Amino acid sequence: MTRPLPSSADNATRERARVLVIDDDASVRSLLVAVLKRNYLVMVANDGLSGFSKAKEFPPDIAVIDIQMPGWDGLQTLGAFRKEPSLAHVKTMVLTSDASRDTVLAAVQAGANDYMIKTAFSREEFDRKIARLLERNECAATPAPRNPASSPLRESIPAPAAQPVPKAVTAVPAPDQPHNKPEPDLDSVLMQTAEKMSISTAAEPAQSTPEVSPDLQEVLDAWE
Repeated sequence: MTRPLPSSADNATRERARVLVIDDDASVRSLLVAVLKRNYLVMVANDGLSGFSKAKEFPPDIAVIDIQMPGWDGLQTLGAFRKEPSLAHVKTMVLTSDASRDTVLAAVQAGANDYMIKTAFSREEFDRKIARLLERNECAATPAPRNPASSPLRESIPAPAAQPVPKAVTAVPAPDQPHNKPEPDLDSVLMQTAEKMSISTAAEPAQSTPEVSPDLQEVLDAWE
């Protein structure tokens, strides 16, 4: 028995991005679902813990998270997303009725990539923000081209320079030099260089900062 070939509708469904909406307000969830369902696969959760559990089972491309929720609030939910390896890549947008500097900065520090003000909700702006986050997901998933002939080892270690063939010369006795310094041992030099490199690297630990949208970055820059 031959299986039916997948229809074009099935292929389109597989290619649609998944958006998870986490909000305890049923009316807000209904509004966001109505806006998103035309172009995306939408999942919903009414609190942070259930949203996090659903995201682990069905990882979304974007999570839209309310800030003020009972139980796990938005900041705690964002922190759980960023600590979970399977969800650390998920782009997140927070929903809030408070556009104060402290609230937005706290959301950014917790891992938010963008935000939306509930009291000034705009369907067009919401669509634009979602599309922009998805574009950044696609850019991050595209690997940079590399030259297969090159490798980090070859790039980091230069090839030894060709040594000229010495010409035959008449040996001339060197003058007496009682204070000549002994030649440094190669192994000692290499060990000292490696120690200096490890010390300088340890003194400057890498700091990862959440990647934010251009719109949100403009708001943060204006507050500085």
